[in-house]
Amino acid sequence: MRWLYQNRPVQAPRGQQPEVDPFDFGKEVAAAVDAYADKKREELEQALRRTAREALDGNYTPVDVRVSAKGLLESECMTFIAGKVTTGMGRPSRFPVNLHT
Repeated sequence: MRWLYQNRPVQAPRGQQPEVDPFDFGKEVAAAVDAYADKKREELEQALRRTAREALDGNYTPVDVRVSAKGLLESECMTFIAGKVTTGMGRPSRFPVNLHT
């Protein structure tokens, strides 16, 4: 939301891309974050099941399921939303924010 506030597209002339509505945009970002969290939760549950089966068989293989800001910004849902608000380019490889702010 900070990125949107600082980089909000200028209102477009008539017949062109409309200005981004911050409320709708916020809902889309929240839905994308939820989708990313659901995907990571599913990955964790699968890793736990696999680890439990392997532990019973005596063949334990470490599993790493990570949740990160970088992963979220590069997720399909977030890059789809970014493509809607960044003009003049194709779909970005990650949501355009500075990871250090």
